[in-house]
Amino acid sequence: AGTVRAVETQLMTRGCGKHHELTVISLEDESGAMDVFDRGACGRNTSPVRAPMLTAGDHVDLLVQVVGGTKTDESEVSPEAFVLWIDRAQE
Repeated sequence: AGTVRAVETQLMTRGCGKHHELTVISLEDESGAMDVFDRGACGRNTSPVRAPMLTAGDHVDLLVQVVGGTKTDESEVSPEAFVLWIDRAQE
């Protein structure tokens, strides 16, 4: 769960065999901030809420899959989180 700080969507032409949207959701909660990825038609988000529908300030609950990670400049490995489900949080 967290608050959406930014949403950025790009059209991808490679990766899963078809054109798809990749949306990066910048999310923040009391423990910090992180980016969460929604791969659109190539992902596994089965919720009716799609990442491009979100705007800054939205409060959301998410189910994500955290996988491996990518190397950062500081030689650390940063995990990646992919959206499986999004719901707007009840206020």
